[in-house]
Parts: sequence; structure tokens; C-alpha cells
Amino acid sequence: LDAENEQKFMLKHDAACCDSCKICCAKCCSFFGCVTCHHYYCSDDKYKSYLQPVYRNIDDAAPVAYFKYFDRLAGPCVRDERLHMSIEPMAELTKEDIELLSFYLVLTSRYASVELGNNWRCLASNAPTPFGLESIDKVLGIHKRSMTEKQAVNEGLIVMLNGNSHEIAKKAPPVM
Repeated sequence: LDAENEQKFMLKHDAACCDSCKICCAKCCSFFGCVTCHHYYCSDDKYKSYLQPVYRNIDDAAPVAYFKYFDRLAGPCVRDERLHMSIEPMAELTKEDIELLSFYLVLTSRYASVELGNNWRCLASNAPTPFGLESIDKVLGIHKRSMTEKQAVNEGLIVMLNGNSHEIAKKAPPVM
């Protein structure tokens, strides 16, 4: 919603039977660390890139922008670390549109929930953002791509210094 309380953008997905059950089960498994332990010990993919389409109207076939997220698997029994968030416009957007979309990214980030307290943490956790499980992200209309550290380096998403990875997002424009 904009300053005049008019709907400007929306996230949409095709709902199917049992979607809410899948999300609740995944949140429970994530809370107890099962999901991250599986990814950490059973895969070489330590980085994830997400694209979440943003629409103007529910009837629009093409998104006007994408929210882009870049996460790193921090370890077993720990939530993925969000390294970068950005907006990739697919259509003409005004400065106010970019600010409004940026506000959503900030409010749904894990950092904002720390600053704004437990009440906000509960509200923000229900926002449709990348979860890390392909079946859950697909329910939310989010496209995930997992990658190894070498792939992330080759795409310029992180930089290796002295054999250690230093995360940066030099290709993506900063969120305004």
C-alpha cells in the first residue's frame, strides 16, 4: 500500500490443497534445525539465489519487478544468512515505487525483526519470503537456485581472498 492506502504491488501464487500444512510443517522442521542439518551435511551447495516476482495487479501475467535474495548456509541448525537483497525492475518504476518495494524488503528482513522486537518478528515471519525448501518456495511463487562456493565466485557474487570467501554482491544494484 502506498501513502494514500492504495494497493501498488502484490505477491501472488497459485494455491493448492495442503499448501498451508506444508508451510507449517516446514517452519516446524526449520525451527528444530532438521532442514539446515540436511542441507549442510548432504550437499556441496552452500549458497542460494532467489527470485520472487512482484506484480501490479492479480491479473497481470508478467511481473513488474523481482525481489532478489542471496543467502549463505551458515551451518547446521542455524538459519541461512541473508547476504544481499535487491530489486530488479522488469518495467518502468518510479522512485516512489522503488522506495515502497525497498520498504518491504527492509521490514521482512531478519535484521528489522531484531530491532523492532518480538511482535514484529511474529508478523514478519508470516511474510512470503524465501524459505529454502524448493516445494515451499514454489508454493510462494519463488524461484530458487542453489550453487556451490565455486559457482558463486565465478558469478561474481562472492570474492575469495587468501582461500577464504568474503561475501559481497558487486553485481547487484544497491537497494534504495
